[in-house]
Amino acid sequence: MIMTEKQIALIRESRDQLTPELEETSAAFYEDLFRRAPELRALFRDDLSGQGMRFMSAVSVIADNLDDPAQLDDHVSLLAEGHAQFGIEEPAYRAMEEALIHAFANALGDQFTSEVEHAWRSAFRQVSDQMRVRGATLRSN
Repeated sequence: MIMTEKQIALIRESRDQLTPELEETSAAFYEDLFRRAPELRALFRDDLSGQGMRFMSAVSVIADNLDDPAQLDDHVSLLAEGHAQFGIEEPAYRAMEEALIHAFANALGDQFTSEVEHAWRSAFRQVSDQMRVRGATLRSN
């Protein structure tokens, strides 16, 4: 799936709006993720502050590279390797998508329009589809 220039711009604008609230947004993401998929909690340390910032950093790098397939592919490959080691599969990615959308919607309020949501879902699905394929390949080798 190719992102449109408008979708990429919406993602970057909304990411920039989230920047002042990164810590709160990442905490909300993990809280919602573990509510949706409690089995994932065991994969993380008790203190999630560093993990939350790594997650939001990954989101930012993805947003920055949506129009640069080679750079995006390199980053997705690294993410896929890490997630494959933990056996992350389809249900976990669905829970992550919903938790991400919920956290962003809460943080952005009225600025999180249906158009912004669609852009984020498209980007998330593009990246998570690539990660699942690469993860499956890594696990089978």
